[in-house]
Amino acid sequence: MSLSTILNLYSCGVFNDSELLQVYHDICDRLVLQGERLEPEDEGILLQLSNKMFVGQGLPANEEFKHLKIIGEKSKVIKKFNTLAKTIDFKFKSADSLSNPIVWLRNAFNELLEHLLIDALPTDRVGLVLRNASFPEKPVGISFRRVNQLSSSVIMTTLEKILQSNAQFFASDLLTLHMDRVTLPVGYGRQRLTGVSFEEFCRRRHGILTVENADTLCLARALVLAVAWKRNDSDLPVLKNKLYSECTRRAVSLCTNAKVNLSNGGTREHIQQFQDYLTDYTIVVYNHRLGQTVYYEGPRSSNRQVLNLIFENNHYNVITSLTSAFAAKYFCELCRTRFSQKSEHKSCKYIYVPVVTLHLHAIKLKPLLFVINVIVISVVKYVFQNIKNLYARL
Repeated sequence: MSLSTILNLYSCGVFNDSELLQVYHDICDRLVLQGERLEPEDEGILLQLSNKMFVGQGLPANEEFKHLKIIGEKSKVIKKFNTLAKTIDFKFKSADSLSNPIVWLRNAFNELLEHLLIDALPTDRVGLVLRNASFPEKPVGISFRRVNQLSSSVIMTTLEKILQSNAQFFASDLLTLHMDRVTLPVGYGRQRLTGVSFEEFCRRRHGILTVENADTLCLARALVLAVAWKRNDSDLPVLKNKLYSECTRRAVSLCTNAKVNLSNGGTREHIQQFQDYLTDYTIVVYNHRLGQTVYYEGPRSSNRQVLNLIFENNHYNVITSLTSAFAAKYFCELCRTRFSQKSEHKSCKYIYVPVVTLHLHAIKLKPLLFVINVIVISVVKYVFQNIKNLYARL
């Protein structure tokens, strides 16, 4: 489906709110990563979609502020940089005539910071920019610092310097506060995925492609995705996207061609039927999170590509990398063993020739070895006799 078609569907209101975010991310991936171009007449529609995606979920209805009135709020997550950008438009409520203005303002910023940093970690870095619509050229900036180093006192100290040169900064009612929060990566070793669900296990493994479906075609969908992965199909991003029906269409077509009925789900017998149809591939279905056991394994040969699946909790997913899926630097598909180094794998009965086979070869080569032994012994006797005669003459 082209970008123009997707944007036209959006302008017609086909997608609901839960689907828009996935559609927007898919469009961005195709524009940035795959280099697709957008028609000039579709740029306005994309701009409307971008503005809609930047709007957050708003404030809870039951959230009350003592010193502030929130006019609007929007946020955006930038996954590539692990950053949350949030913008809040707010007004100060009328202060009590008996209260200290400085203390009241400090309490107001404490309330605002508590709302902004409610889910932040102490080690996150936060930067703030306070703007007044009446003075757009004079924003007030708070440099990036750790969350546990940011307080209303820091903001008040910065504002004191600004108010000395611009006493009208708070003259306008509406203010805008923009926050950028960066969560830094933290290394604490690998976590064993024990006690987690199969869905969570597959989500965390980069070598597993999750099949999302609400029907009984997960086996056919998994095979369609695995074949597309092996062929490096250009439609793979579309097949992975649950918003499009292309994967469903191919799965139904595969079931029809292989004469497989998955109305009650896919069993071992159904896998065998698919294996009989997909003669260019070997289907292997693992049912262990470390790859130690298999639920099904088709016939292997040098001219067959292997389609690796993983099966648990009545669901099939696609394995795109065995080493990544099973958390190993080297994985032997034949003996189904994980190794930290390939050099450690020296005793595989499927790769190295057993001792019995060597004995059989020795029996077959026995006549030839006998002839070679006779020749060697004759040459040694001849050389020894000549040396003996030479010493006798001396």
